[in-house]
Amino acid sequence: FNEDTAQNGATASNFCTIPSPPGHRLDCGLAGIDNQGATCYLNSLLQTLLLTPEFREKLFTLTEQHLGRLESKDCPGSKVRVIPLQLQRLFSQLLLSDQQSVST
Repeated sequence: FNEDTAQNGATASNFCTIPSPPGHRLDCGLAGIDNQGATCYLNSLLQTLLLTPEFREKLFTLTEQHLGRLESKDCPGSKVRVIPLQLQRLFSQLLLSDQQSVST
């Protein structure tokens, strides 16, 4: 018997908990990447690349002419560079999100 059962006879373990959504971005202005099961090392590499100005600036100078379009990746003969396109997407989310973390 504890304080939780004193009020309504139920313990906290009897209830399902729903994870709360990520909080708003911290005052430092940075957002993280959600860990999806042992992805922390890869996430730290991606964040290092994001915070390397030369890499980030070069990545964002690449245009559709250089990279192709994700919508065309399954079309025969198309040359789509999926990794830089997805990095652009992820970096944009990290830079513009108002949440503490983003999901890959």
